[in-house]
Amino acid sequence: MGGAEIRSMFNSHEMKTYFNKFDFISDSELRRNLVLDYKEVLTCLNRQCSKGAVVLAGGIVEAILINKALSLTLDSKRKVIKKYLELSSERKERKIEDMELFYLIKTLENLKIITSPQASRCDVLRDYRNLIHPYKKGKRPNKSDASSVIKLLNDLLDEFGKDIESESKDQREAELFLFHSKYLKRRERKEYREILGLFHKKGDLQYEELLALPSFSSKDNPSKSLIAHLNYLKERGLCNYKPKSWKGYPINRYEKWTMESNVRKIVGKYLKAS
Repeated sequence: MGGAEIRSMFNSHEMKTYFNKFDFISDSELRRNLVLDYKEVLTCLNRQCSKGAVVLAGGIVEAILINKALSLTLDSKRKVIKKYLELSSERKERKIEDMELFYLIKTLENLKIITSPQASRCDVLRDYRNLIHPYKKGKRPNKSDASSVIKLLNDLLDEFGKDIESESKDQREAELFLFHSKYLKRRERKEYREILGLFHKKGDLQYEELLALPSFSSKDNPSKSLIAHLNYLKERGLCNYKPKSWKGYPINRYEKWTMESNVRKIVGKYLKAS
């Protein structure tokens, strides 16, 4: 990224467009602070303050990953804490926001919350962030280092933003099913209300938990009926199966199902209103 390109990003319209990429951050105050941090990154780059740019970029990535972990369902957050303890060999539990970045990255990668390429980029940025400690990292970053770092950061923001675009599509589909008159009769069936209520309560569910719901336990072929209802809700963006939970015997089905936290909030509003 050259000086002219950096300066062009200070144009108000282009800055506004870029900062929309932080919309995937769920915490509004954090989102606002990260926008300001990124503006400082650009200022440092423009003034050839390379160390300030790379350290700030590393801090932005740490905040993004913590926010990503804190936005998970309660059950998924417990898995993060458990896996972090396993990978770090620590004995005492830490809050997610207090976790060491190195092991947090490994944890999120291990649990498939971020991809391996994303984890690799995050780890490079983490290493640059450590330049804030001059006794640990003697070499000061140069202009080339800073340009590489901002490229990595931009790539990550684009990827995380695309992940949210997919989630937003599910959110729009969910809202349509829950509030549009077109789906009124279907969504008011007791089977759907029971499924939605259980997902809203727990977020992550085992297939057997769903099968035990009163509407299905009394049916002649409860599994066939449940699978049909779950697949329909999946099409409407309300829930999804865990791909690695496939079980081919005695019945072809996925054993683990989940509802994203943003969709759970919408379902909560629907259940409360109805």
